[in-house]
Amino acid sequence: MTPEEKIRRAHSAERLLQDEVYREAWASLDAALIQHWAQTSPSDITNRERYFHQLQGLRAVKTKLEAWVTEGKAAVAEIERTKERAAGKRQSATV
Repeated sequence: MTPEEKIRRAHSAERLLQDEVYREAWASLDAALIQHWAQTSPSDITNRERYFHQLQGLRAVKTKLEAWVTEGKAAVAEIERTKERAAGKRQSATV
């Protein structure tokens, strides 16, 4: 994936993470899964595991989106460094 593609993906991920509807849906699902998990009896291993894994999956999606935002910021910095190096080479060539 090119740095430009990473930046575009990061912008999309950031918009999604900041979207009110997404945030509301995520918080609602997170709270519901925690509640269901907490209400299971210790002997109900099957449902406890199911809710735990669903919660981990939900959180993994958010973590991935956050990672893409971070990758996009790194790609911006990479492009800026490349431009600075190119500008420096042009200046030294003209001196």
